[in-house]
Amino acid sequence: MQRRFLIYLCIQASVPTFSLLGPMLIILIKKSAVGQEGGNLIFFFMAFHGLTSPLSVVFCNDAYRSYALAPLKLKCANTIQNPIATVSELSVRRSSAR
Repeated sequence: MQRRFLIYLCIQASVPTFSLLGPMLIILIKKSAVGQEGGNLIFFFMAFHGLTSPLSVVFCNDAYRSYALAPLKLKCANTIQNPIATVSELSVRRSSAR
C-alpha cells in the first residue's frame, strides 16, 4: 500500500516537472532567440500540463478513478443486451420450442 502510494505520488509530481521543465530546457539549450515554431512548442508543453495534471490525479487515486469511470461502466452495461444462458436454460428453451 505504501509503495503504491509512493509510485502514484511520483507520477503526480513528475507531470508538472516535465511539462514545465521541457520548455525551460528548450530555452536554455537554444541560446539564440526562439522563433514562432519554438514558441508554439513551448506553449504546447505548458498547456499540456493543464490536461495531464488532473488526469494523473484521477487515474492515480482509486476513489476518483471509480467515480470517474462509473458512468462509462453504466453506459457499457446498458448496451450489452445479450446475457449468457446456462445449459439448463438452453434445454428449457429447446423443449418449449418443439
